[in-house]
Amino acid sequence: MARSGSKPAALPEQERLEVSNRSILPAATRQAVRQQRPVVIVVAGQPSAGKTTLAGLVAGVLHRRGGAVRVGRDLYKSLHRHYAGALATDVRTAGALVRPDIAH
Repeated sequence: MARSGSKPAALPEQERLEVSNRSILPAATRQAVRQQRPVVIVVAGQPSAGKTTLAGLVAGVLHRRGGAVRVGRDLYKSLHRHYAGALATDVRTAGALVRPDIAH
């Protein structure tokens, strides 16, 4: 289990790729619809600026035109094998401990 003040808990490259290929990509693209003119929308901003809320609204609009594949760090933290332990130890630092892996 991670302790407060712990160093980032980076996974080995092979494990990170396996999580991506077996969990993240299939889940994100399961209901994707091939589109003749796909659109990419990037939502960025400071912490607590409302990015997640805005991304949800944008996804709702895109759903009406055939769907959307949503990609974002916060969606994948729970798949990191160290995240639950880090979260149980200190909710304020758990995200930082898994950030090296979810930033790829």
